[in-house]
Amino acid sequence: MNPSQLRQKILTEHATLRAKLGDVKSLVARVRRGEPGSEPQLRQLTLELVKAFRAHIAMEDEELVPTLRDIDAWGQIRAERVERDHEWHREALDKLEGSARSDGGADLLRGLESLMQSFLDDMQTEDETVLHPNLLRDDPISIDQSAS
Repeated sequence: MNPSQLRQKILTEHATLRAKLGDVKSLVARVRRGEPGSEPQLRQLTLELVKAFRAHIAMEDEELVPTLRDIDAWGQIRAERVERDHEWHREALDKLEGSARSDGGADLLRGLESLMQSFLDDMQTEDETVLHPNLLRDDPISIDQSAS
């Protein structure tokens, strides 16, 4: 897969994950209002969200990280940053999954609210940095470069 195709694949997954996060946010509001049956739905949707994020992180580890390492002189540093972020995400997802499987509804709500914003922020940062079209492009020569 060439860099621009990988970029598009990840951006598409980010859009899907943002939609899932929106669904979870709506369900969190229903739980906070005390709507009957909303808490079991939230637990299930949280487990689905955890699974989706784990799959996304695994894909980025397998496809994006190696691409970043070879993309330019700063590639190794970018790849290491993504790997560090992913390690933190895995730990947070483990805690969130534990809350979703336990009886602590308040812990689940707090964890979700914190993690949802963090994931949204991280995806936005990733979109603007390591997924920038000037970085993940098929032609390694930049038209805007100067030889002087």
